[in-house]
Amino acid sequence: EEVGRHLGYDAVDSEIPRLVARAKRTPLQSLRGRLSRLAADLEYSEAITLHFVPEADADRLQLPADDPRRDPVRLANPLSEDVAVMRRSLLPGLLRAAARNQARQLPAGRLFEVGRTYAPRPDGLADEREWIVGLMFGQPAREHWRGEATPMDFFAGKGVAEALARAAHVHVKAQPADNPYGHPGMQATLLVGDQKVGWVGAIHPLVLREFDVKGQAVAWGFDLQALIDAAPAERPVFRPL
Repeated sequence: EEVGRHLGYDAVDSEIPRLVARAKRTPLQSLRGRLSRLAADLEYSEAITLHFVPEADADRLQLPADDPRRDPVRLANPLSEDVAVMRRSLLPGLLRAAARNQARQLPAGRLFEVGRTYAPRPDGLADEREWIVGLMFGQPAREHWRGEATPMDFFAGKGVAEALARAAHVHVKAQPADNPYGHPGMQATLLVGDQKVGWVGAIHPLVLREFDVKGQAVAWGFDLQALIDAAPAERPVFRPL
C-alpha cells in the first residue's frame, strides 16, 4: 500500500502474480492434525495453556523428592514465580483449565491439548517432546432423562486412548503403572511392543484437591514422536474390489 501510494496505483499491475507452493506436511504435523481432529470428534474441546508454569506443580503432582521430573528448564528472568519454569507435562495446565471451568458453572467437560514439554539437557538447552494429552473431569449429565450418564472412569479414558492409537496405525497394550499423580490400581502405561508411547489413568484425589478440581478426572496422553517411531513402515493401502 505504501509503495502504491508513492508510485501511483495506476502503476501497479492488476493481475496477481502466480505463486506455486511446493511443500508438504512432516509426519509429525500429519499425525498431530489427525489425532486433533479425532479428539474433537470424540467431543473433546481443544485447550491452549501456558508453556511457562509454577515450579510448585511438581509438588501438586505428588512427585517424590528424587523424581527426575522435578528438574525443570528455568527461565533466566521470569516475570513471576507462577511462570518461572518450562512445563514438564501438559497435565497441570489442563487441570487448571478444568478448575477454571468448574468455577464458571461448567461442572464437567472434556479437554485436550497438543503441545511441547521441556526437559533440561547437559548442554544447557531443552529436550522438547510434542504430546497430545486429554482430560475428562466432573460427572457428565445424562443425555436423556431415561438414560444413564456417560461413564467417566479409567475404561472410558482407555477407550479414547485406544482409538487415538488406531488412528496412528499402532495397537497399544496396557501395563499397570505407578505414577504418583495417578490413582493406585486405575492407571496404565501404554506400550507398542516394548516401547512406551503413552499413559492413561484416573487422577489421584490428592492431586485433584491441589488443583481445585471437583469430582473425578481421567487423563490420557501420547508422545507423538514415540507413536511415529512405533508405527509400521508400511501403511495400509487401498485396493479396489
